[in-house]
Amino acid sequence: MRKIPPALLPLLFSLLILLGFYIGTYSSRGTSYSSNRIQKLDYLLQRVDELHLNPTGVDSLLEQAISELLHQLDPHSAYLNAEEVQRSRESVSGSFVGIGVEFNVLDDTVWVRSIIEGGPASKAGLRGGDALIAANGETLGTLENNEIIKRLKGQIGTEVPVDVYRPASSTIMPFTIIRGEVPIPSVDVSFHPNENTLFLRISRFSEPTFKEVQNALKKHKAENLSGIILDLRDNPGGLLHQAVDVASLFLAKDDSIVYVEDNRGKATWYINKKQGAYQRQSLVVLINEGSASASEILAGAIQDNDRGVIIGRRSFGKGLVQEEISLPDGSKVRLTTSRYFTPSGRVIQKPYDKGFEAYKNEIFDRIHGDDQQTIETPVYRTRNGRIVYGGGGVRPDIQQDRDSLSFAAHAFHLLGTIEALKSIQHFAAIHFDSIANYSPEMVWRSNDKELVLRLFPQAEYIPEEDVAQMGKYIKQQILSTVFGRRMMLPFVLRDDPFLQKSLRIMEHQESFDKLLSGNAIINQ
Repeated sequence: MRKIPPALLPLLFSLLILLGFYIGTYSSRGTSYSSNRIQKLDYLLQRVDELHLNPTGVDSLLEQAISELLHQLDPHSAYLNAEEVQRSRESVSGSFVGIGVEFNVLDDTVWVRSIIEGGPASKAGLRGGDALIAANGETLGTLENNEIIKRLKGQIGTEVPVDVYRPASSTIMPFTIIRGEVPIPSVDVSFHPNENTLFLRISRFSEPTFKEVQNALKKHKAENLSGIILDLRDNPGGLLHQAVDVASLFLAKDDSIVYVEDNRGKATWYINKKQGAYQRQSLVVLINEGSASASEILAGAIQDNDRGVIIGRRSFGKGLVQEEISLPDGSKVRLTTSRYFTPSGRVIQKPYDKGFEAYKNEIFDRIHGDDQQTIETPVYRTRNGRIVYGGGGVRPDIQQDRDSLSFAAHAFHLLGTIEALKSIQHFAAIHFDSIANYSPEMVWRSNDKELVLRLFPQAEYIPEEDVAQMGKYIKQQILSTVFGRRMMLPFVLRDDPFLQKSLRIMEHQESFDKLLSGNAIINQ
């Protein structure tokens, strides 16, 4: 969205005042007075469009004015145009209508990074490493990502002809894909890092989340295990009631989960209505700066009830609740109407009194700085009397520093971003059939140095530890291309320092229990 020219700022402020009336009109019953407000705004916009010296793009001006108005209120009140509303609806529903591929655009070529299991593209015979040349006769590589997505999405049951280049055979093949419902899983991965523990990564809280978590717990017979690790890192949140339902699986009957307070001070409490089926297992919850909103509700409930140990880094700090107001053109306004508190009374929302830009940048400043400061931070007590801190976000019981450079970032730094990714994807595509004859385990155990030198002979003189990092990244990309992202994740996570710390802590049950009782600190 382009910036508003300085000369139009006085007009913007006038629009902001009128828009306050405009938005209010569609959140209440219409009156003749409301109609006059709308007519005034409409008339002003028409005159601007017809008479102003410089082309203004009135629609864009109006959308930006709405956004600016809402940002003056708080950082999470927001305007969504019709396209953004559709994307939001898909994210919340847990599915979308399309063909089911994840792709990268490299050198004006749309490369399929991985195929979504069970989706229309998979059923039609597409595979990772293919290149999408055209859809409905229109070349895709020169389009922006959102335009490519538009060409591939559509009405359920409709056909989209796609021309596909397959590197293994050096041929362009025509496919006809019938668009269908493609799931957006909430549980990215679930696996056993050891025989007594289940690891679950929850990437969002959408309509199917509770059911997906339940199914994963049943599939892995979690009732017979001694430990469960819930990974909420980089989970931006979603539906409050889904977070409440997931929390109920691990808490006792009548445990408090969260309470929401509106602008009149009226509080609504969410209390667990039945005994959780998984109260016996030791529980660890992983969080970081990307864990927000509903993720913080779940983590805060587990922490305040002394049900589990929180490991990681302080969460984002989004504790405001929005209500959606629909506008006539299909767009929506998300208006903050209340805030939520953890059971101990902590406000999770971080301060936003320095303005919208400072609020956006705070997370980057925190990532690159020291985030263990607790001076002048409100102190609260958990059920067992443990000290926890307010002031924004959920602070972990045990801090886990970020890697100074993850192996993915390390590999990119050493290999060169685009050229490295192109070489790896091309290698996986050329050798797709032979790689598919091996198990993912065998691919992951293949020799790092041999693989790196096969793709990048120039790496011969790179130190061994760097070669190992590069090898892991290459194998991660190969597994994702050939076997799919969900098959790849358990192997990548084996070396995750957050997971390794969780397993070490859970080995010592007595110390684990003492930490939650407030009587001991675990040897990390």
